Amino acid sequence: QRLAKGKSVRKGVPVFVEGTDPAPDLLFHEWRQIKGYKDWRRSNMSRSPALARLARSQKCEALLAKLSHITGYAAVAQSQPPLKRLSGAKFLDSLASIAEIHGMPVLPDDEGEDLKPEERALLAEIASEVRRCWFQDSAEACVAASFGQ
Repeated sequence: QRLAKGKSVRKGVPVFVEGTDPAPDLLFHEWRQIKGYKDWRRSNMSRSPALARLARSQKCEALLAKLSHITGYAAVAQSQPPLKRLSGAKFLDSLASIAEIHGMPVLPDDEGEDLKPEERALLAEIASEVRRCWFQDSAEACVAASFGQ
């Protein structure tokens, strides 16, 4: 939800999973309980040449500003550090993918316009690198330096 011209506007795709316990489900996120993972991931992301390039890109900055405006998602706000903004864009890529699969508008702006194809491609590129940094060494793709080795 966000405030747009003084009124509340809902945007996004709700996802409901039947028969789940409201407690945190770690089925696909068990690595988050491993000591040191968060620090390793943070360090790995900071070493990523691709994320550094994206953080300096004017096209990427324009996309993040647009995403912040149309979604109100705090993680991509201009006040956030660049790596946090890029990580936040991964979440929005997931929402865009869900919308696409359901044939819905993809993160429409205030006029109802979807992301342009080049913006959608850039969002997917950001998300792909963020996901890669979850487990694979970002600087040299060295298996021995990747998480879980």
